[in-house]
Amino acid sequence: MSYLSPYGDFFEAKCVCRLWHCLISRISRQRIQDFREAVRTGNLRIRTVTTKTRVSPSPRFSHGCCIIGTKMYIYGGCSSSNTAFNDLYLLDLIEQRWMRPRTSGSPPPPKECATVVAYDNRDIVIFGGWCQPARTGINSAAKFFDDLYIFNVISQSWSSPAVNLNGPRPCKRAGHGACTIGRKMVVFGGAQRQLRLGCVYVLVYTYQFF
Repeated sequence: MSYLSPYGDFFEAKCVCRLWHCLISRISRQRIQDFREAVRTGNLRIRTVTTKTRVSPSPRFSHGCCIIGTKMYIYGGCSSSNTAFNDLYLLDLIEQRWMRPRTSGSPPPPKECATVVAYDNRDIVIFGGWCQPARTGINSAAKFFDDLYIFNVISQSWSSPAVNLNGPRPCKRAGHGACTIGRKMVVFGGAQRQLRLGCVYVLVYTYQFF
């Protein structure tokens, strides 16, 4: 079993026979239990992995990432010179190769500290974020966002659905947290300049906040 990739082959091996299904299910439960215990005790092992391609994201921080299937997607972020990005990369966790998808539609503007969450194993939902003033000597103000963008990993296309304008909706923010639960995305906290936020909003995937 040690030769099987935990991101694809390991779970596909369940289909071999009933015995393998029971064995791998037991191993999976044990691995989850071991991981939770490692998180609880702080006994985590981190190692550097060398990727097998020349294509890779430039150095950055404050980007967002999520995992769909056997691929990890990263979006946006900021460089050490305060240059914000709006590029999208994916890392194939089995092949350990970076790729930059050829996308259609209008992507989000360059930003950092936005939330990037996966929905329904096909969509990447990006909300909020901000863009710092660049370190170029030009006097410019920080810009915060309250926009919503969705990237469909199947059609490789961007869209920006209209969110209810008359109902409740989060103000512009960055550094917030978000997660998906069923058909809802929960947004909590964040900041806007000196303002610290502690509110909770829920986005139903008919694109209405409450």
